[in-house]
Amino acid sequence: MWLIILSFLQLFSSNPDYESFKNGMLIRVNELRQKGCHCGDEYMRPVPPVTWDDRLARAAAQHAIDMEKYNNFSHLNEDGTRLGDRVRSAGYQWHFVSENIAAGFDSMSGVMQAWVDSPGHCKNIMSPKVRQMGVAKKGDFWVQDFGSEKFY
Repeated sequence: MWLIILSFLQLFSSNPDYESFKNGMLIRVNELRQKGCHCGDEYMRPVPPVTWDDRLARAAAQHAIDMEKYNNFSHLNEDGTRLGDRVRSAGYQWHFVSENIAAGFDSMSGVMQAWVDSPGHCKNIMSPKVRQMGVAKKGDFWVQDFGSEKFY
């Protein structure tokens, strides 16, 4: 499975469309974080920007591939693997992680608006606990993983 995910990322990481995808997601997330917003009835203050992390993107890709393969729209993989395990398997030693998933959106602006309109997803985007992000899309499935690493 990891060979497929690495091939997936290698294929796209050298692709200008992947760079555009990555930068587009970072810009949208960080613009929101910079200005603050309402997540439902709760105002979320501006927070520092996140940076892209390829390990989180690998974990997101694994989950997006799994969701599409099994048509399983869930935070659990088909085999029961959870976010923390996926992220750790990708080499990210996390202190804090969170995840947004979506399905059926064909544009970055559409999926971002849906996440902002959902209080829980919006709070994941605006959390002051997160420092890095990785996002993947496979078919109609989107996965946005956030994290902060452990410091030893």
